[in-house]
Amino acid sequence: MPVYLATLGIRNLRPTSECGGCYDHVAPPWGKGVVAPDGSVDHKYGFDFTRLGPRVPTILVSPLIRAGTVYRAPSGAAPFEHTTLLKTIEARWNLPNLSARDAAASDIGGVLTLSTPRTDDPLANVQVPHFDGPIPSAADVTHIQQLHADALEAHPAVIASGEVRKNRPTNSVEFENYLRSLSAHT
Repeated sequence: MPVYLATLGIRNLRPTSECGGCYDHVAPPWGKGVVAPDGSVDHKYGFDFTRLGPRVPTILVSPLIRAGTVYRAPSGAAPFEHTTLLKTIEARWNLPNLSARDAAASDIGGVLTLSTPRTDDPLANVQVPHFDGPIPSAADVTHIQQLHADALEAHPAVIASGEVRKNRPTNSVEFENYLRSLSAHT
């Protein structure tokens, strides 16, 4: 049997909130079922590591997963989090836990519900979208940059500085420099 028929591909997507992107309306869990790794405490600020970070979408790919599966932690179990990957590896290869946190974590082995690999083609009916519009250049000023400039130019300290230009730069690099010069006054 080819190896890929018994493979589980795991892709954790970087949460956009880590890099200033989309706001997540669900606060990270605090305390409920979250185990600190070996009782660690940040003595300066009193943070005890019983809080998870922002939600991280994960894509699981395997011919041993039923098509269309949405997999969640079982009711009453620890929520899936980054140490879930460690727990899954430890469970699969019978390895010891690295910390109390991954010892308490749920593993995702239960998502592999099929005993025989699927043979369907998941891309069989997928149509690639066609785009007829102009392809933006990396040098173009983005809509987000324009909105950022709008907000900065309305700030009283920026207005008082006299830095607001009547004609904004049209090149993305020059526009970023313009945004930095405005931001320096806020």
